Amino acid sequence: MSRPGQVPGGYPGTPQGEPVYQGPTGAQFMLGGPARMTRSPHRTPTTLLATGGAIVLLGVIVGAVWAVLTPAMTAERVAEGATVQPQEFGNEFAGVMMFALLMCVFGGVAAVVTWVAARGWRGLPGYGLLLGSVVAGSALAGVVGRWIPISRFADPAHVALGQSFRLVPELWLAGDTRGGPPGPWILGICAPLAATLVYLICVLLTRDPDLGVGDGPDDHVD
Repeated sequence: MSRPGQVPGGYPGTPQGEPVYQGPTGAQFMLGGPARMTRSPHRTPTTLLATGGAIVLLGVIVGAVWAVLTPAMTAERVAEGATVQPQEFGNEFAGVMMFALLMCVFGGVAAVVTWVAARGWRGLPGYGLLLGSVVAGSALAGVVGRWIPISRFADPAHVALGQSFRLVPELWLAGDTRGGPPGPWILGICAPLAATLVYLICVLLTRDPDLGVGDGPDDHVD
């Protein structure tokens, strides 16, 4: 219940019928105008290290998955090393294509992870982080993908001449084993290309001029 001379919801002593003036707050006087709301950009080195480490670890996991799922081939020990029978060429091709596909998926997922987790570093810093992490993850995926089968199957160096053994396709495509042009870098560019494409799509789909980083002032708050 209002007291005499007070507008309901107003201040004591305000004549009834006159508007109540509520001036700016002290913070608004100090800032020279209405207060602005800003969002934290979260630009910390910890974010970079955590995101890069997660991407590299993901590459290791992808390499292990390839080593388990890829079809193994039967080879024969010869004096020059090992020879794969022509009927095994289909398994070899399938294993190489599976690794290339997994690397493309790995690059796309890594781009999305970088875009979301390292929001404060979007742009060239975030892309540099993505590219370096994906290259390192791809290299480790190849190493792990070759190391796990060695631990599962017999070491070719300990197999007698003329005996058969199991192995997975070679990922370092030198080209001399199949008579084709050498291209050991082919599988190494799958993940970086996919990551670049997905990261570019994320940039193009962003409406904010700052790519959604949030380090600029927002609109005035009424």
